[in-house]
Amino acid sequence: GKVTSREKYLDEAKNPAHYETIITELMEHEMNGFARLYQKERQIINMIVADPDLLNMLKRQGENSGTDQTQNMDVFTISKKDFMDFYQEFITLSMAQIGERFQVTADEASLVIQSMIFCKCLMSNLGAETLWLMDVTICDGLAYNFGISNKLLVEKHHFEDDIVAASRRIAKRYKSNAAHIRNMEYLCLEIFDRMKKIHGMKKRDRLLMQIAAILHNCGKYISLVNVSDCAYNIIMATEIIGLSHEERRIIANVIRYNTAPFEYYEEMASREPIGREEYLLIAKLTAILRLANALDRSHKQKFRTAQIALKEDRLVITVTSGADLTLERLTVQERSPFFEEVFNIRPQIRHKKKLEGGK
Repeated sequence: GKVTSREKYLDEAKNPAHYETIITELMEHEMNGFARLYQKERQIINMIVADPDLLNMLKRQGENSGTDQTQNMDVFTISKKDFMDFYQEFITLSMAQIGERFQVTADEASLVIQSMIFCKCLMSNLGAETLWLMDVTICDGLAYNFGISNKLLVEKHHFEDDIVAASRRIAKRYKSNAAHIRNMEYLCLEIFDRMKKIHGMKKRDRLLMQIAAILHNCGKYISLVNVSDCAYNIIMATEIIGLSHEERRIIANVIRYNTAPFEYYEEMASREPIGREEYLLIAKLTAILRLANALDRSHKQKFRTAQIALKEDRLVITVTSGADLTLERLTVQERSPFFEEVFNIRPQIRHKKKLEGGK
């Protein structure tokens, strides 16, 4: 973003103040859309920025001014007031003056100007009171990911929890039925866990199953007629930090085929670059999602828990409920052939009537 803006607008600006006006107008336009779509009532107190050049410059400024800043090996913080005071002084300097005062090159100076304007706009629009700067770059992230992937480092933060939380926010944005989503999540993961000996899927595939359950209803926000394609397009167009493009494509296809007729490999692969292993994973997750959706077809959560057991060639689902489960039983029968085709296991519902008094 910084490099692109500099290349587009810096040479066209009449002076530093004019350049600041251009970037500020662009940022405010983008921030208005961000606030409506993402922030809403959420209050952001701290803003974290990874920018080594800006970090070094603010450190030098802090050493000279004695402002209210905290500094240690991991993080450097500066209050909004101190940052804005410095900003008003800094923005009047030419690139030559910035280079001389902070011992940076002309190229670094132009990028720092961008960073200062971006941070000022973000703090003003988000309402953040403190700026946190960390001495990290994308290279550190790549090195960390390599270390985790090759078991050279022990993972201290559960990034999967962040992915699930992001998925829940997306589901909320598209007005998904929260109670139905929770029930679907529970049922999908219960079926997944009880069939470990059969399906051969991995821990990461379980996460994809969970996200598919959370997001499976998002297409209804756009259309009640063309739900499957709308859901697919929403997910493919929505960046979920922590998921690869291929993983997002798997989830999007699982949700598409939850309601759309399932396609065989040649037809699916003719439309997008899907390998056979990816295709089989899509089929397995789709079969589980369809079955779980059948168990709550009415969206009324007629039972809170289910006992799911794998018995030879059957997946026995025992539920206790005082409600009429005719709709759910019929829907499971309708979805069973595809589930059996994928896993060679037939789902079977056992309904235990709930007595009066909850016994």
